[in-house]
Amino acid sequence: TPVDVFRLALLLLLLGSEALPRGGTLTLAVTPARQGWLLSIRCLGSTVSLARETLAAIAGGEASSVTSRTVTAFYAAQLADTLGAAIVVDSSGAALDLRVALPRASTSA
Repeated sequence: TPVDVFRLALLLLLLGSEALPRGGTLTLAVTPARQGWLLSIRCLGSTVSLARETLAAIAGGEASSVTSRTVTAFYAAQLADTLGAAIVVDSSGAALDLRVALPRASTSA
């Protein structure tokens, strides 16, 4: 549902802010893609990184390993899965991208 897409966007923004411990810039973009929509968060800053535990939760970690530090990432991954997608993390230099390719069906009412 559209509400779940907005929830996912907000969770990704929270993860993006976690990746910028010394501040920086977060950019949210929603663009049409071949089979649906691409939801992306770009994090730019002097120090950009996510903890290994957070990356493991995004990759689909076990519910039993969820902690207060990884619950946002775990829930975002679960929500993306419910929407028929997965979160892709790409890190290079001073940038970190969180992307989700959403099928068109998950964004319609």
